[in-house]
Amino acid sequence: MRLEEVLAELVRGARDVLGEDLVGAYQVGSFALGAADAASDVDVLVVTAGALDADAERGLRELHARLPDLDSGWARHLEGSYAPRAELRRPGTDPWLYVDNGHRRMQWSTHDNSLAVRWVLRHHGLVLTGPAGRDLVDPVSPDALRTDAVETLRRWDEDVRARPEQFGDLLAQQQHVLGLCRLLHRARHGRVVSKAAAAQWVQETAPEWGPLVREAVAGRGLGWDRGALPTPATVVAQTEGFHRHVLARSTA
Repeated sequence: MRLEEVLAELVRGARDVLGEDLVGAYQVGSFALGAADAASDVDVLVVTAGALDADAERGLRELHARLPDLDSGWARHLEGSYAPRAELRRPGTDPWLYVDNGHRRMQWSTHDNSLAVRWVLRHHGLVLTGPAGRDLVDPVSPDALRTDAVETLRRWDEDVRARPEQFGDLLAQQQHVLGLCRLLHRARHGRVVSKAAAAQWVQETAPEWGPLVREAVAGRGLGWDRGALPTPATVVAQTEGFHRHVLARSTA
């Protein structure tokens, strides 16, 4: 089953549950940015007319519990949220019903209630159904994106200090390096680009970190299903150094 068919099943299922309360559905993330690859998750944002009632929540949970059974690898990498239209319009902190990449069980999360998702929706969102994304969200300024990136990096730093062992898993370490590239680019330029584009920019502007970033890019090409692998101690140390570099440069 092609990705387009998986997304059509998602939209059909959401419409069956929500009816007229389905405002629109959009691809965001790497697909919207034109930089998806075989390792990409399928980021979606579904906009609803209002808050979900108990019946709608139950129906959506059942939908996302069965979508991974479709005959497609993409169906097992859907990720996204159901955002009430009024809450999407302007930045906030409300949790939305969310399904994580590779999961069937939904949760309430602020994962997609972010400036970055709003910016991508407004500038690059791919319409699956409904009005253009730009009609649903207010503009996000470059300065707001810069500030948000710096604040996100500080939260990441707190998490790394609390759980330094997270770099011991190679996939997590490589994802962290690519995420740092993306946040640093956003902090410096005030816009959202793909991980691949941000990684290329870091290699060009900070070549001393090129080998570490290239290894992370190469590892991403191996996909999600490679199994758990330990990170060599030298790479852990390099990652910690790059983490400190990004924190310092994000506000320089």
